[in-house]
Amino acid sequence: MLRDSLAEFQAWLTAHPIDTDYAVLPEYLVDGQGRVVGIHLYVLAQAGMCADALLLNSHHEPFKKANPQTPADATQVVVGVLHAMWKEGQE
Repeated sequence: MLRDSLAEFQAWLTAHPIDTDYAVLPEYLVDGQGRVVGIHLYVLAQAGMCADALLLNSHHEPFKKANPQTPADATQVVVGVLHAMWKEGQE
């Protein structure tokens, strides 16, 4: 699913060029009760090259710590992970 969604995002970005350096797409996996059980995060460079792709679920510390229940909760996890990634890259 991660690879398929990445390919679809790359195709979309090719068809819809952006004016920024990167495009970011979070994808939330939700169970039958509406709880978030996983997060896919894609970061593509302007030309569509994958700069980063990430899978988070109950096996990963940021996900476990936040225990997201809703898409809004999952968005906060994504924001935190992106901030941590960018801060780490600056050091």
